[in-house]
Amino acid sequence: MVWVRLPVYFYKSNDTFYFSRSIPSDLQHRFKKRKIEGSLRKKLESKAAKSAAALSDRLERYWDSLRMEMIYLRELGLKVLQDTKRPNGNHCSLSDALALYHRLKGKGKNQLFYDVSNRSIRYLEECLEHKNLLDLELSDAGRFRDYLLARGMSSSSVKRVFSSVKSIVNLAIREQGLTITNVFSGTFIPDDGAKQRRNPIPKEALQRVQLDCQNLNDEACWLISLISDTRMRLSEACGLPTSDIHFDAATPFVDLKEHP
Repeated sequence: MVWVRLPVYFYKSNDTFYFSRSIPSDLQHRFKKRKIEGSLRKKLESKAAKSAAALSDRLERYWDSLRMEMIYLRELGLKVLQDTKRPNGNHCSLSDALALYHRLKGKGKNQLFYDVSNRSIRYLEECLEHKNLLDLELSDAGRFRDYLLARGMSSSSVKRVFSSVKSIVNLAIREQGLTITNVFSGTFIPDDGAKQRRNPIPKEALQRVQLDCQNLNDEACWLISLISDTRMRLSEACGLPTSDIHFDAATPFVDLKEHP
Protein backbone atom coordinates (compact mmCIF):
# COMPACT_ATOMS: atom_id res chain seq x y z
CA MET A 1 0.00 0.00 0.00
CA VAL A 2 1.25 3.47 -0.91
CA TRP A 3 0.53 6.27 1.52
CA VAL A 4 -0.23 9.65 -0.02
CA ARG A 5 0.26 12.68 2.17
CA LEU A 6 -2.18 15.44 1.33
CA PRO A 7 -0.83 19.02 1.38
CA VAL A 8 -1.79 21.22 4.32
CA TYR A 9 -2.72 24.80 3.49
CA PHE A 10 -3.35 26.22 6.94
CA TYR A 11 -1.42 27.05 10.07
CA LYS A 12 -2.16 28.22 13.61
CA SER A 13 -1.21 31.57 15.13
CA ASN A 14 -2.50 32.99 18.44
CA ASP A 15 -5.23 30.33 18.75
CA THR A 16 -6.59 31.15 15.27
CA PHE A 17 -6.02 29.20 12.04
CA TYR A 18 -4.91 30.95 8.85
CA PHE A 19 -4.99 29.85 5.20
CA SER A 20 -1.74 29.98 3.24
CA ARG A 21 -1.01 28.75 -0.26
CA SER A 22 1.54 29.76 -2.86
CA ILE A 23 0.41 30.89 -6.30
CA PRO A 24 1.56 28.46 -9.01
CA SER A 25 4.70 29.60 -10.81
CA ASP A 26 3.00 29.62 -14.24
CA LEU A 27 0.39 32.10 -12.94
CA GLN A 28 2.50 34.37 -10.73
CA HIS A 29 2.83 36.93 -13.53
CA ARG A 30 -0.94 37.55 -13.21
CA PHE A 31 -0.74 38.62 -9.58
CA LYS A 32 1.19 41.11 -7.45
CA LYS A 33 2.11 38.61 -4.75
CA ARG A 34 3.42 35.07 -4.59
CA LYS A 35 1.28 33.73 -1.76
CA ILE A 36 -2.36 33.93 -0.68
CA GLU A 37 -2.89 34.29 3.06
CA GLY A 38 -5.88 35.10 5.21
CA SER A 39 -7.61 34.26 8.45
CA LEU A 40 -10.00 31.29 8.39
CA ARG A 41 -11.64 32.62 11.59
CA LYS A 42 -11.60 29.13 13.05
CA LYS A 43 -10.15 27.95 16.35
CA LEU A 44 -10.81 24.22 15.92
CA GLU A 45 -8.38 22.34 13.68
CA SER A 46 -11.10 20.12 12.17
CA LYS A 47 -13.17 23.12 11.07
CA ALA A 48 -10.07 24.95 9.84
CA ALA A 49 -9.05 21.93 7.75
CA LYS A 50 -12.50 21.78 6.14
CA SER A 51 -12.52 25.52 5.37
CA ALA A 52 -8.97 25.44 4.00
CA ALA A 53 -9.80 22.46 1.75
CA ALA A 54 -12.88 24.24 0.36
CA LEU A 55 -10.91 27.43 -0.29
CA SER A 56 -8.09 25.50 -1.90
CA ASP A 57 -10.56 23.72 -4.17
CA ARG A 58 -12.05 27.05 -5.32
CA LEU A 59 -8.56 28.35 -6.03
CA GLU A 60 -7.75 25.27 -8.12
CA ARG A 61 -10.86 25.78 -10.26
CA TYR A 62 -10.03 29.48 -10.66
CA TRP A 63 -6.44 28.76 -11.63
CA ASP A 64 -7.59 26.13 -14.14
CA SER A 65 -9.88 28.73 -15.73
CA LEU A 66 -6.93 31.12 -16.05
CA ARG A 67 -4.83 28.41 -17.71
CA MET A 68 -7.63 27.64 -20.18
CA GLU A 69 -7.93 31.35 -20.91
CA MET A 70 -4.22 31.49 -21.72
CA ILE A 71 -4.60 28.53 -24.07
CA TYR A 72 -7.54 30.13 -25.88
CA LEU A 73 -5.66 33.43 -26.21
CA ARG A 74 -2.66 31.70 -27.77
CA GLU A 75 -4.90 29.85 -30.23
CA LEU A 76 -6.57 33.10 -31.26
CA GLY A 77 -3.32 35.06 -31.38
CA LEU A 78 -4.44 37.52 -28.74
CA LYS A 79 -2.42 39.09 -25.97
CA VAL A 80 -3.61 40.66 -22.74
CA LEU A 81 -2.11 44.09 -22.05
CA GLN A 82 -0.73 44.33 -18.54
CA ASP A 83 -1.63 47.32 -16.36
CA THR A 84 1.70 48.99 -15.75
CA LYS A 85 0.33 52.00 -13.94
CA ARG A 86 -2.56 52.36 -11.53
CA PRO A 87 -4.97 55.20 -12.34
CA ASN A 88 -4.51 58.19 -10.05
CA GLY A 89 -8.20 58.09 -9.17
CA ASN A 90 -7.73 54.76 -7.40
CA HIS A 91 -4.68 55.84 -5.42
CA CYS A 92 -5.20 56.62 -1.75
CA SER A 93 -2.30 56.68 0.66
CA LEU A 94 -2.58 56.38 4.42
CA SER A 95 -1.76 60.07 4.79
CA ASP A 96 -4.51 60.93 2.29
CA ALA A 97 -7.00 58.84 4.28
CA LEU A 98 -5.93 60.57 7.50
CA ALA A 99 -6.29 64.05 5.98
CA LEU A 100 -9.76 63.13 4.69
CA TYR A 101 -10.74 61.82 8.12
CA HIS A 102 -9.62 65.05 9.81
CA ARG A 103 -11.38 67.23 7.24
CA LEU A 104 -14.74 65.46 7.42
CA LYS A 105 -14.91 64.38 11.05
CA GLY A 106 -12.57 66.78 12.80
CA LYS A 107 -14.91 69.76 13.04
CA GLY A 108 -15.63 70.61 16.65
CA LYS A 109 -13.28 67.90 17.97
CA ASN A 110 -10.61 68.57 20.57
CA GLN A 111 -6.88 68.00 20.23
CA LEU A 112 -7.18 64.47 21.61
CA PHE A 113 -9.09 63.44 18.47
CA TYR A 114 -6.19 64.53 16.25
CA ASP A 115 -3.51 63.10 18.53
CA VAL A 116 -5.12 59.62 18.61
CA SER A 117 -5.68 59.42 14.84
CA ASN A 118 -2.20 60.76 14.02
CA ARG A 119 -0.56 58.31 16.40
CA SER A 120 -2.55 55.34 15.05
CA ILE A 121 -1.60 56.02 11.43
CA ARG A 122 2.03 56.67 12.44
CA TYR A 123 2.15 53.22 14.05
CA LEU A 124 0.69 51.68 10.88
CA GLU A 125 3.19 53.42 8.60
CA GLU A 126 6.07 52.31 10.81
CA CYS A 127 4.85 48.70 10.66
CA LEU A 128 4.05 48.34 6.94
CA GLU A 129 6.41 48.69 4.00
CA HIS A 130 3.74 50.18 1.74
CA LYS A 131 1.47 53.15 2.42
CA ASN A 132 -1.29 52.67 -0.15
CA LEU A 133 -4.73 51.41 0.88
CA LEU A 134 -5.04 49.38 -2.33
CA ASP A 135 -1.91 47.39 -1.41
CA LEU A 136 -3.22 46.30 2.00
CA GLU A 137 -3.67 42.57 2.56
CA LEU A 138 -5.35 40.54 5.30
CA SER A 139 -1.96 39.43 6.59
CA ASP A 140 -1.03 43.10 7.13
CA ALA A 141 -3.66 43.38 9.87
CA GLY A 142 -2.10 40.46 11.73
CA ARG A 143 1.37 41.95 11.30
CA PHE A 144 0.11 45.28 12.64
CA ARG A 145 -1.46 43.60 15.69
CA ASP A 146 1.77 41.71 16.44
CA TYR A 147 3.77 44.92 15.98
CA LEU A 148 1.66 46.78 18.55
CA LEU A 149 1.85 43.91 21.03
CA ALA A 150 5.64 43.79 20.56
CA ARG A 151 5.77 47.46 21.56
CA GLY A 152 4.45 46.41 24.96
CA MET A 153 0.87 47.59 24.47
CA SER A 154 -1.94 45.91 26.36
CA SER A 155 -4.76 44.27 24.41
CA SER A 156 -7.11 47.12 25.31
CA SER A 157 -4.65 49.67 23.87
CA VAL A 158 -4.26 47.61 20.70
CA LYS A 159 -8.04 47.48 20.32
CA ARG A 160 -8.25 51.27 20.63
CA VAL A 161 -5.60 51.73 17.92
CA PHE A 162 -7.40 49.26 15.65
CA SER A 163 -10.70 51.06 16.24
CA SER A 164 -9.13 54.35 15.13
CA VAL A 165 -7.49 52.81 12.06
CA LYS A 166 -10.71 51.03 11.04
CA SER A 167 -12.67 54.29 11.19
CA ILE A 168 -10.09 56.10 9.06
CA VAL A 169 -9.91 53.33 6.43
CA ASN A 170 -13.70 52.86 6.32
CA LEU A 171 -14.26 56.55 5.62
CA ALA A 172 -11.63 56.58 2.86
CA ILE A 173 -13.17 53.51 1.20
CA ARG A 174 -16.64 55.07 1.17
CA GLU A 175 -15.61 58.56 0.11
CA GLN A 176 -13.10 57.49 -2.55
CA GLY A 177 -15.30 54.69 -3.92
CA LEU A 178 -12.54 52.10 -3.50
CA THR A 179 -13.46 48.52 -4.38
CA ILE A 180 -11.62 47.00 -1.44
CA THR A 181 -12.56 45.67 1.98
CA ASN A 182 -11.24 46.94 5.27
CA VAL A 183 -8.60 44.38 6.21
CA PHE A 184 -8.56 45.63 9.81
CA SER A 185 -12.16 44.55 10.45
CA GLY A 186 -12.50 41.30 12.35
CA THR A 187 -8.84 40.99 13.34
CA PHE A 188 -8.50 38.78 16.40
CA ILE A 189 -6.82 40.51 19.35
CA PRO A 190 -6.16 38.21 22.32
CA ASP A 191 -6.95 39.32 25.85
CA ASP A 192 -3.89 39.61 28.04
CA GLY A 193 -5.67 39.96 31.38
CA ALA A 194 -3.98 43.30 32.02
CA LYS A 195 -7.25 45.05 32.71
CA GLN A 196 -7.92 45.15 36.44
CA ARG A 197 -11.07 46.07 38.29
CA ARG A 198 -10.75 49.24 40.36
CA ASN A 199 -12.26 48.88 43.78
CA PRO A 200 -14.04 51.89 45.31
CA ILE A 201 -12.45 53.76 48.19
CA PRO A 202 -13.84 52.39 51.49
CA LYS A 203 -16.33 54.65 53.25
CA GLU A 204 -14.28 54.59 56.46
CA ALA A 205 -11.21 55.88 54.58
CA LEU A 206 -13.24 58.74 53.08
CA GLN A 207 -14.54 59.71 56.50
CA ARG A 208 -11.01 59.81 57.92
CA VAL A 209 -9.84 62.02 55.03
CA GLN A 210 -12.79 64.37 55.48
CA LEU A 211 -12.10 64.63 59.22
CA ASP A 212 -8.46 65.49 58.57
CA CYS A 213 -9.58 68.14 56.05
CA GLN A 214 -11.85 69.73 58.65
CA ASN A 215 -8.97 69.94 61.11
CA LEU A 216 -6.52 71.43 58.60
CA ASN A 217 -9.14 73.79 57.10
CA ASP A 218 -7.32 75.23 54.05
CA GLU A 219 -8.18 75.63 50.35
CA ALA A 220 -6.64 72.31 49.27
CA CYS A 221 -8.59 70.47 51.97
CA TRP A 222 -11.82 72.23 50.93
CA LEU A 223 -11.25 70.91 47.39
CA ILE A 224 -10.61 67.35 48.62
CA SER A 225 -13.73 67.46 50.80
CA LEU A 226 -15.83 68.72 47.87
CA ILE A 227 -14.63 65.90 45.60
CA SER A 228 -15.17 63.22 48.26
CA ASP A 229 -18.72 64.42 48.97
CA THR A 230 -19.90 65.03 45.39
CA ARG A 231 -17.74 62.55 43.36
CA MET A 232 -16.92 65.34 40.92
CA ARG A 233 -13.81 65.26 38.74
CA LEU A 234 -10.87 67.38 39.84
CA SER A 235 -11.29 69.75 36.86
CA GLU A 236 -15.00 70.16 37.60
CA ALA A 237 -14.35 70.97 41.25
CA CYS A 238 -11.55 73.44 40.44
CA GLY A 239 -13.70 75.32 37.92
CA LEU A 240 -16.88 75.35 40.04
CA PRO A 241 -18.22 78.92 40.55
CA THR A 242 -19.64 79.81 43.96
CA SER A 243 -23.03 80.56 42.37
CA ASP A 244 -23.47 76.81 41.71
CA ILE A 245 -23.12 75.95 45.41
CA HIS A 246 -26.41 76.24 47.31
CA PHE A 247 -26.19 76.21 51.12
CA ASP A 248 -29.54 77.90 51.71
CA ALA A 249 -31.64 74.92 50.49
CA ALA A 250 -33.24 72.39 52.84
CA THR A 251 -30.60 69.95 51.61
CA PRO A 252 -27.42 71.75 50.51
CA PHE A 253 -26.42 70.77 46.96
CA VAL A 254 -24.15 71.63 44.04
CA ASP A 255 -25.75 72.56 40.72
CA LEU A 256 -23.10 71.26 38.32
CA LYS A 257 -23.67 72.76 34.87
CA GLU A 258 -21.75 74.02 31.87
CA HIS A 259 -20.86 77.71 31.74
CA PRO A 260 -20.05 79.61 28.51
